[in-house]
Amino acid sequence: MPATRQGRGGAFRGAGRTSTAELEERWRERPLFASSVVNLGPGQFVIGKGAVLIVIDGTVVGAVGVSGGIHAAHDHTIAEAAVRAE
Repeated sequence: MPATRQGRGGAFRGAGRTSTAELEERWRERPLFASSVVNLGPGQFVIGKGAVLIVIDGTVVGAVGVSGGIHAAHDHTIAEAAVRAE
């Protein structure tokens, strides 16, 4: 799947009110549940780090999704930096 689609999937998933790093930790113990969610929208959900919420005054207004790093932790770090940037 092209990196741009993975990025959109990550940002879409981030709208679930948690970062993908947090979801990855939660779903590590529930792999069948994670597979079920992925199958709800092929191409919309990608399990792994890389999506971070944009929250303004306690309200989720969007998300940043990053994909393609040599290690998924890099994706998450870049997404966090993008959200913090003004």
